[in-house]
Amino acid sequence: MHGHGEKPYLCTYEGCERSLPGHGFPRQWNLRDHMRRVHNDNGTTTAPPVSPPASGPSTSARGRKRKSEGQEKQATQEKTSSRRSSTKSASESAANATKAAELQAATIDIDQWYDHQKALQNLVQGYFQPQDPQSLHFIKDAQDHLTAMGKISTDLLQGPYRRSSWK
Repeated sequence: MHGHGEKPYLCTYEGCERSLPGHGFPRQWNLRDHMRRVHNDNGTTTAPPVSPPASGPSTSARGRKRKSEGQEKQATQEKTSSRRSSTKSASESAANATKAAELQAATIDIDQWYDHQKALQNLVQGYFQPQDPQSLHFIKDAQDHLTAMGKISTDLLQGPYRRSSWK
């Protein structure tokens, strides 16, 4: 009742159990999948014939290509070491990217510190007078620049790239 009926698509490899009449495939797609999986044949050369070879069934020991136990262990070890190296290289590249981002942030902080220093120097060199109505505004601006410089210096000294002296 649930049988597939006729199995006209036969494997072209002699000695394969699927090359025997009655043991083929009911669908051509199944044959192509079998050829790719079992015989590593992607069918790029010529299309496989629908019927078995003219020589008939053979008792050749060619059958399925399976790895020996030693080959399986070696393949497993290669996959494992490959995974380890790819995991290691991925973690190393992530760490390098993090370090680069931190270094770039530190460089930006240093640039901001120098910008505040320059603005502070310009304020001090402005020679404002104590009676100048803008003097309180200039003093507040100077305090803001000094506060920002102090925060940047603290962040840099506590960050991952501590240096004894900045250029």
